[in-house]
Amino acid sequence: MLKPGEDIDIWVVEAALGSGGMGSVYRCHNRSAKRILAAVKVLDAAVRSSAGAQERFVREAEILYQLDHPNIVKVRNVRIDSDPAYIEMEFVEGESLEKRLRRGGLPFEQAVGVMTELADAVAYLHKQGVCHRDLKPANILIDSKGHTRIVDFGLALESDRSRLTQAGMTFGTVSYAPPEWITPEEMLPTMWDLYGLGVIFWEILTGRVAFAVSGQGSMRQQAMQVIMAKQDHPPLDPGNRYHPAVRGLIGAMTHSDVEERFQTMDEVAAAIRALTPDMVQATNLTLTPALAQRELGPETWGSDSLPPASLQDPATLVHSGRGKWIVLGLAALLIGLIALGSGAYFATLLGGPVAPTTRDVTLSIGNDHALPVRLMVGGVSLPLSEGVATLAGQSLGDLPVTWIAGEGCMASTCPGDSCPSWCSTGVEVLTVPQGEGLAAVSISVPQAPARPVTITLPERPARVQARVLFDTQPILVGEDGAFVAADILPGTHIVLAALGDCPEDLSVCPDDCPTTCTVSSQSVVVSWDAQATSVDVDMPLPVLPVAQPAPAAPSGRFVTHTAFSGWLARHPEFERDAAMAAGQGDANYLSGWSGTTPPAGLGGTPIINVSWAAANAYCSGRGGLPDVNTELPARGSSTPMEYRVSESTPLVLEDGGRHIPVQRRSDSNMLTSFRCAR
Repeated sequence: MLKPGEDIDIWVVEAALGSGGMGSVYRCHNRSAKRILAAVKVLDAAVRSSAGAQERFVREAEILYQLDHPNIVKVRNVRIDSDPAYIEMEFVEGESLEKRLRRGGLPFEQAVGVMTELADAVAYLHKQGVCHRDLKPANILIDSKGHTRIVDFGLALESDRSRLTQAGMTFGTVSYAPPEWITPEEMLPTMWDLYGLGVIFWEILTGRVAFAVSGQGSMRQQAMQVIMAKQDHPPLDPGNRYHPAVRGLIGAMTHSDVEERFQTMDEVAAAIRALTPDMVQATNLTLTPALAQRELGPETWGSDSLPPASLQDPATLVHSGRGKWIVLGLAALLIGLIALGSGAYFATLLGGPVAPTTRDVTLSIGNDHALPVRLMVGGVSLPLSEGVATLAGQSLGDLPVTWIAGEGCMASTCPGDSCPSWCSTGVEVLTVPQGEGLAAVSISVPQAPARPVTITLPERPARVQARVLFDTQPILVGEDGAFVAADILPGTHIVLAALGDCPEDLSVCPDDCPTTCTVSSQSVVVSWDAQATSVDVDMPLPVLPVAQPAPAAPSGRFVTHTAFSGWLARHPEFERDAAMAAGQGDANYLSGWSGTTPPAGLGGTPIINVSWAAANAYCSGRGGLPDVNTELPARGSSTPMEYRVSESTPLVLEDGGRHIPVQRRSDSNMLTSFRCAR
């Protein structure tokens, strides 16, 4: 981060305004005219060396420069030849919508104005062929006159949808992404913007966060928790203090089914313009289903959680004159008594002692599960806090509870034939006992099994390096030459494989990949029941550089430490750590070496502490290891044994002509050296 007083070309930094995936934005003034202000975005130092990052930076500037709308931040200049490169934008005096909403929702008239501006701006973007894909309160500014500006078009550049669901996604982004974000191939960028804007509109009206992250578990788990919550969530509803037209607008933007939403931003903008100031009112006393539900639990009645039959039609509770308020008051009192579950209150109301038939229940599953767990009672999902759910007014006796375990496992598909293989589900019938006070019951949900995953890459020459990342974590090759990831939980995982001379940061591929590198990314499903999972990666080999032939060792002469060091520099796969990891060397292999440098003083002496596998690889271009019957000049006293072959069988030839088979090609010692056939 740059500090106040530092220069960016002709601009002087005053303060940091924020940071994103590739760069940071600063409030700056012109060095020659301090009253001229700008918001200057620069590439962060960590990505300046990446040509791909610079190209995306330029594309962001080009996208913004072509846009001309009063509610979209305007680009005035871009300088790539500057150090650092920067985009100069208009400076908007004000605050972010995120900061404003911390003080509560906006007054209805102001909210409609903000909604109108944002809908018009996003509709304009879509007509220009641009989708923002990161709309959230933090990326919306409100200026001193109350007008809005949309900023940060970093994700508008991405053409690969799968990259938008990987590690680069922030919590802020996923909170405003649509439910179909979990399957990027089905996600329409325009629907992302439309859904995200609907969530923002709900937060503008309510002053609350719609889909906050839990803070429990890994970043991946927390992101999945948010998306899982959206799968079964009914359309957002700002509440019955708003006119049905307002509630319908928000619902038609935030429906979990894409087909049930508005299909264009022009439709959204038209619906907003139809709103009038009188479409909000103080919370009234009419007992509607939404108001009754708010007393008992979620704000909106879901399709699988209908209110009592007497409340399904508010008209049945509305009477003229005084009778209206009597009926409503009685209904509200009944709802309060049901929630309390108190026999004493029922006795007062009904005229005699009545034994309680319900109890409040805490349902516990423990909080040590590695994967998300969802519980359902009567088709309704239960909100969990640290593995505990509270149910009010449950009937005594049997309580069937459905549990669903696994990432992305939704109640809409599980249990059932459509339930993914990485999910597990079951039903346990618990008992709500008689008694008073809170009843604590527990349900047994099995722990997720951890399984190994074996990844096999295509056959390749020994000098082609291979690297595999499993869910961004590097894994090592096993004894059989395949890469093995241990203790993998059920779910959908990402395998990233790289062959050849590849950059350390594989995220620059394919944009900045050299021709000597190929990268493959694919999804792997680890099912709940599988004991192990095998994956064959089908990918092309990289373009191999033409290998320069190494000078042949003189016939009959043993390979020296110096000669082996030069060969090792061209074959890093046989350096000590790499060879041991690949099963080509043991603990004695190249003992005392530092990388490709042998121990001091041994340069011209015969190589020792190498394995038969390394010796055979060295001689592969020099006629191979000599046959056991090949006559060569006598050995000196310093090399009592040497590696040989007999019909491709590895051998060790001792003094006196005795030869013994090599048990493990990775074994090495100080007494055995080698020489090549030519």
